[in-house]
Amino acid sequence: MPDNSVLKRINRILANYDPAGIVIDPQNSRGDEYSYEAEEIANKLMHVRSVGELRDTVYAVFVSWLKIPDIPESGQRNAGPIEKYNEIAMEIWELRNWKASCEP
Repeated sequence: MPDNSVLKRINRILANYDPAGIVIDPQNSRGDEYSYEAEEIANKLMHVRSVGELRDTVYAVFVSWLKIPDIPESGQRNAGPIEKYNEIAMEIWELRNWKASCEP
């Protein structure tokens, strides 16, 4: 089980970017809208070797959780374009590196 503070921070990052469009008011969100996704990402976090791999991991988590059909004629995946996960991955990567530097 990942550290609770890491889970909360990942959840907050996801809520701030809101890739699934489920946070109506980010300033007043409950902070748990992305708890399942955050936990899955946190469980995989220390196994990724680069921010690009993390971006792919975050994207795969959203593809698996968002059960909206793909739109083949547009090339859109149900989680949207992978590029919209670049900044999310960068922030989580910074959190990962910070957390790793704090561990003995």
